[in-house]
Amino acid sequence: MLLFKKNLVKKRIRLRLRDQIIVFKQLGFFLKSGATIDECISLCAARVPRTNPRKIFLDLVKEDLASGCPLWQSIQKRIVLPPGLITVIEAGEESGTIRQALERCGQTLVKKDVLRKKTMAALTYPISIALLSVVLTGGMTFGIFPKIRPLLESMHTTLPFPTRVLIFVSDTIARHWFWGIVFLVSVFLSVIFISKYTFTRTFTTRVRDRLLLTMPFVNTLIKGQILSVFTGTMAVLVSSGIPLVVGLRRSHPNNVVYAQALDHIGSTVESGTTVSQALATHAHLFPETMVQLVSAAEASGSLAETLAFLSEYFQGEYEELVKKWSSLLEPVLMVLLGCAIGFIALAMILPIYALSQTVSAIH
Repeated sequence: MLLFKKNLVKKRIRLRLRDQIIVFKQLGFFLKSGATIDECISLCAARVPRTNPRKIFLDLVKEDLASGCPLWQSIQKRIVLPPGLITVIEAGEESGTIRQALERCGQTLVKKDVLRKKTMAALTYPISIALLSVVLTGGMTFGIFPKIRPLLESMHTTLPFPTRVLIFVSDTIARHWFWGIVFLVSVFLSVIFISKYTFTRTFTTRVRDRLLLTMPFVNTLIKGQILSVFTGTMAVLVSSGIPLVVGLRRSHPNNVVYAQALDHIGSTVESGTTVSQALATHAHLFPETMVQLVSAAEASGSLAETLAFLSEYFQGEYEELVKKWSSLLEPVLMVLLGCAIGFIALAMILPIYALSQTVSAIH
């Protein structure tokens, strides 16, 4: 038991996004009653099963606080949380506004969770159609077709083109299924290897992020999601009193291209340039509308409110794009499914029809 606990201390806890939201919301709620942070953590951990990751995380944070570790540092050490939110918690501890900081973190995570759920809901139907098409075509190819294949081969005539294609595909899969499994396992192990080792992970991440931002249609979705998260995090940081330069460097989205651009923007702002002017130097990443609104906000002193508005705006644009593309994808998948089933049906029916015509001509 002691060894198990030592291993937990060394490792980060895999805390789901939903559990993170519950922790931050509960801490913010209990802090309103005037309880200390230690008491709040104990209340949050009460009645939670010992094996629950949330219980383990809260117990470890409580141990860290007892040893003199700041809350923000303990959270950073125990779970994966965006650097911007860690900065908000750190600023909240230093300024005595830890309750507001935790509530803002909870609100930011809720927005992230809502965005993810809406994306999954929009993609559920197209994914279901794709899986259904695989099941139906596989069942017809390897379940029904093998039963009538001996009859077709006994005709000793030239089979129609769809039938020959179907026979070739089924024979190829039946002959090389072992190597197909080996290939899939190799791809799976390669993904694990790439994600495990830092050098390969960093290299592939750079290639992936640059590629996604150059792909038509996909880059619009990626930019919308990144800008929504970035502006939302910046709004929380600015409203918490975090300096702009620190906020720009701590609100890095999960994209190497944007992270490098924000590093450059932070350095430019630090040298005396306004945020809007710095954003304008990366016009391919930040739209003109955003630059103009940020410029007006800087002049009026309402940067936090404008960033919060931009976050809602980009989130709405992202959701609309996901809905539109999923609605366009559904009929395309249905047509493809119909073509695949129709092709297999023709491959089975055409030879039988030709045989019946031949028999009728003889008689």
